[in-house]
Amino acid sequence: ISNTGRSVETEIREAWHNLVLARDGIPVAKSAYESAKQTVSGELKRFEMGGVNNRDLLASHDSLGREEMNYHAAIVNYNIAVREYNYACAQMLDKYLISVNKDGAWIR
Repeated sequence: ISNTGRSVETEIREAWHNLVLARDGIPVAKSAYESAKQTVSGELKRFEMGGVNNRDLLASHDSLGREEMNYHAAIVNYNIAVREYNYACAQMLDKYLISVNKDGAWIR
């Protein structure tokens, strides 16, 4: 295989690995978001009972907002990774006769 072919293969492998990492990041971010929602719920109950002050309650809401943004960012990153992978495959595979099976293996 030529240097160009190796370069193409490397680009596709990198896009595939980025896709897998982005996909795996979604459940992690969702779990953190769900935990932050539970924390806010608990802090609100404690606030109503006089156990925490306004600052603690606001801090939990700030945390919830950050985790929600992280969750949505994880979804966006995954969508970008899908498109980058599809682009790498569509742009390069036909020209250099490299193909990818459903498990991500490279076949010549």
